[in-house]
Amino acid sequence: PGQDAVLALTSETANMQVVLDQVWAHLVPALEGDGPLPTSPTAQQLKERLSHLQIAPPSGLSSTTVLGKGGVFSADPNQSGIHTIAVEIDPEGCVLRVVNEGGEHAVRCGFGRWVDNQTTMPFLIPTMIKLFSAPSLQAPVPLAGAATWSDPQTLTMVWQYLETPHQVTVTCHFEGDALSLQ
Repeated sequence: PGQDAVLALTSETANMQVVLDQVWAHLVPALEGDGPLPTSPTAQQLKERLSHLQIAPPSGLSSTTVLGKGGVFSADPNQSGIHTIAVEIDPEGCVLRVVNEGGEHAVRCGFGRWVDNQTTMPFLIPTMIKLFSAPSLQAPVPLAGAATWSDPQTLTMVWQYLETPHQVTVTCHFEGDALSLQ
């Protein structure tokens, strides 16, 4: 309050005290003093750069060359309790649907673009969300999904968890009537 400043940190570290020590050692002393900070060309460059930051969606093969793959697949017994996995593919993108004891969970991904989602997908949830969410993950988690074909048998989805620094890559490899999910 003495510096009329707010600091927001988005990180996942086991030792946050190290980060806070650096704040007190460097940022707080830099903010002390009377009046506003002088304008700086470097600060203006940083402001301009931050205003244009973006994460590019994954790129690969054209979706039209491999459209038609997908289907519903039974899952082998697994720790996540998943019964079935469905992959639906259309010219605009794909949907991964997972069914477990908790019901159906889905994530939609766009080809060459990000698609916003609210999902309760029961696996691949970042650590911090697991720590602060209910064990059953009843509250949907916001993420953006994008996909591409890495090769004619491999669909690669990238899930960018919004409001966190986390990103997960989900790879679906189709071979005959089988699906391998990593």
